[in-house]
Amino acid sequence: MFDKLSKAEKLKRAKKLFIEASELDNSFQREAREDFEFRDGNQWTEMEKKLLSEDNRPHLTFNLIKSSVDLIMGLNEDTKVRYFAAPVEPSDDFLCEVLNDTASFVQDKSNAEESEDDAFESAVICGRGWNAVDFNPDPKRLGYIKVEFPSIPVHEVKKDPTSRRADLHDAGFIFWDKWIAAEDFKIQHPKFKNHMDEVMDTGLMMDNLTSLEPQMPFDTDNSGEEDTSDYNTPLDTNYFDRGKRMVRLIHMEYWQAYKRYYGFNPETGQPMEFEKKNLSQLKLVYPVKFNQEFEYVTIMDKKVRWFQFIGDKILYDDDSPLPYHGFSVVPCFAYSDVSKRTGNNFGIVRLMKDPQREVNKRWSQTLNWLNQQVAPGVYVEESAFVDQGQGEASLKTPGSATLLQDGALSNNRILERKVPAFPNAPMALEESAQQLMRKVTGINPDLLGMDRGRQEPGVVIRLRQQQGMMLLKPLFKSAQRMKKANFERLLAVIMEYMPDEQIMSILGQNDKYQIQDGVIFDKQYGQQADIRNIRDLKYNVNSEESPANKSKRVMDIAVFMEMRQAGFEVDPNAVIEKLDISASEKRRWLDYIAQQQQAAQQAQEQQLELEKLKIQSNMQVGMRKIDTGDVLGHEKLDETIRKDSQKHYIDKEKLTLEERRQELDFIARTAQTEATKQQAKANRTKQQAAKTKAA
Repeated sequence: MFDKLSKAEKLKRAKKLFIEASELDNSFQREAREDFEFRDGNQWTEMEKKLLSEDNRPHLTFNLIKSSVDLIMGLNEDTKVRYFAAPVEPSDDFLCEVLNDTASFVQDKSNAEESEDDAFESAVICGRGWNAVDFNPDPKRLGYIKVEFPSIPVHEVKKDPTSRRADLHDAGFIFWDKWIAAEDFKIQHPKFKNHMDEVMDTGLMMDNLTSLEPQMPFDTDNSGEEDTSDYNTPLDTNYFDRGKRMVRLIHMEYWQAYKRYYGFNPETGQPMEFEKKNLSQLKLVYPVKFNQEFEYVTIMDKKVRWFQFIGDKILYDDDSPLPYHGFSVVPCFAYSDVSKRTGNNFGIVRLMKDPQREVNKRWSQTLNWLNQQVAPGVYVEESAFVDQGQGEASLKTPGSATLLQDGALSNNRILERKVPAFPNAPMALEESAQQLMRKVTGINPDLLGMDRGRQEPGVVIRLRQQQGMMLLKPLFKSAQRMKKANFERLLAVIMEYMPDEQIMSILGQNDKYQIQDGVIFDKQYGQQADIRNIRDLKYNVNSEESPANKSKRVMDIAVFMEMRQAGFEVDPNAVIEKLDISASEKRRWLDYIAQQQQAAQQAQEQQLELEKLKIQSNMQVGMRKIDTGDVLGHEKLDETIRKDSQKHYIDKEKLTLEERRQELDFIARTAQTEATKQQAKANRTKQQAAKTKAA
């Protein structure tokens, strides 16, 4: 876009692009201005007011749009999402926690949430909202930076007319036409301090101007009237307002293509990026050091550059100082042209303007008819009264008598004047217009909190509210996209530009950390990390439901109560944590619950102790009974033992006698057997001797 252009040519080109973008954006800006006026209650045009005044008709305004916008902002408050850095490597979990705590502190201190809510409200009203992430040196603390989240009015931003994407990734450029205080200008651009004093004192523009239009002195109107010219004045020669001591600065951000050089590193085996100015040196070193030629590739990429000017004076022309691949201005678009033929946007107010006009006009018409209706009375002939004055006065006085001529009543010389019936059509149309406002926006009775006349479980109510929010999802999705983009830019600024001392100063205000010699310690879990390692941290940006979601807490409490009624055990501490009360009240209730639980536990322990003592007493009585029974038992046992012993002795004696008898019998039988054997042997000997003798 600005490649190989001189500074004067860049300035001329930037002004031309600004004028073209502003002219193409004028139709949206006029519509947006009307959207904001409708939200603020300015819903009649000057021509309509004039015509109504000529007809003596009231121009009443019943602003139903503001409540709808406020409702969506309230829903946004209850559907907040918290973004945080999640580690790529599990070992970096503690460093991510440090980074998240630092970012949270910066967001609170710079009122980032209010800026994001302002941008979202603008998107809800007119379809576009803008804010930015910026940082400057902190003049009060040398070496520190001051991060800001400015909320940008809709009329100050002019985007690339060819852009269609909601994140502006397809936009070639963007302009921020902003008025800043003269003193702030001197702080941000100290090189132009003396010249600014001269301009404010003399009222003369800068020297050597080459503006596209004839130069004029800056505005010196001190009438105090509201200045709304920014909506329809794309670019004029008025860069200074001496009366308000304001300076108009045009800030441009644009993409510029450039070459990136990558070469192979033999030592690491990985490609490395280098600058073009080092190419000749690398070609000389590689053959000597690695014994090979240096090979490289060229890849085209794009980067964001900033161009700021005031009048014909260029204030800044360089790469974006923001360490993020994108514009510093972050959009929040509500609804857009889905055909992508135009880049126009619109919010819910544009859908509600016609029904809102109908409501106002029908009420005006109805009141006008009521004012013009004929009052009830009578038609009377001139000669019907005896006394004309007395008759007219008596008709207006309750309980009075009216004197009439003879035959006035019988001849129907007095007739009742009837009031014409009031038509129902105007009020029916007005009611239909109110219903149309809810239908075209998707805001149903459940979102409005209307009572249906019956008690319903919390889960059912929550389900209906979620169903009612389905049509509003594009609004909240755009808000979440904007908040995520802001958070990513904030993390990049912290990691790139925030000094270690400032990070340690921020963490020092947190009771969970201890810092010593650049090392951060976690008091609770004992983790530690070097503060310098945060510069090389790799992370992803994730989201979770914010703890500040009040509606979800109320629904959770309703679910807990229903579970308790159904007989499920519910932890009272979990219920207290969901209550929308102060932290001190929560601690008091938690302490009270802990005391009650402790008292209940002590009472239970005392009851158990009493039961134990009772059991021990019963055991002692039983033992005494057992002891008494044991004495008698022992005597009986001794007597039984004596008897058993005697019996055993007698049995033993009997057994001994029997054994002796059996032993004698055994000896006798053995002796008889031996005698029988001897006799048989002697017989065999005799027989053998006889045989021998015979032979």
